[in-house]
Amino acid sequence: MNKLMEERFFAIIIVALLAIVAAYFIPIPSLSQPHNINDPQLHARVAKETFRLESLSLERNLTTDDLKPLENLTRQDERFADEFEELKWMMDHNYPHHVFHSLTSLNAIALNQTVLCPADALSHVAVYLQWNETARAQGSLEDAQSNIDEWEMKVVKVREGSPSAYPGEDKLIEAMKQEIAQVQAGNYSAAITYGNYVDENGFC
Repeated sequence: MNKLMEERFFAIIIVALLAIVAAYFIPIPSLSQPHNINDPQLHARVAKETFRLESLSLERNLTTDDLKPLENLTRQDERFADEFEELKWMMDHNYPHHVFHSLTSLNAIALNQTVLCPADALSHVAVYLQWNETARAQGSLEDAQSNIDEWEMKVVKVREGSPSAYPGEDKLIEAMKQEIAQVQAGNYSAAITYGNYVDENGFC
């Protein structure tokens, strides 16, 4: 190898090493994962778009094209992205009323509501278990667990001022707790039964 070739060889090696170091230490924005952000304008746009889609879904089943604007918005925030991914799964598996649930959850997140409806998440758990999607079921279960106690406190507080509010909610909350317990015990058939009850009787 002559001197010129040696110089070119070492130059290539140095450039390659610099590229590896840069790739390791310098994050590339276009490849970064979405993260939780508190952008009022983004939240307002998501709230507006989910409301539009909720209204549209009452007229007909939504299509992939209908979801494009919302998909673009939700890519920017991990909370939105996770919920949209669940929405898309429900659409792909032909569960339009569960699509509506996810739209409602997206709207609640956009409006900065701190307590999301556990009934929606638990009805999704039952669906996921029927498709052997245990990882997805676990994610929805954790969502429900993080909200159910505060939701029960909210129901109690509302009933103090209006005793007729939330009729049948005691049985519903018990069914939700039983579903959580059955999933944790690995009794998926029983969990599905409770989840279907929650789906049929739950309202938020």
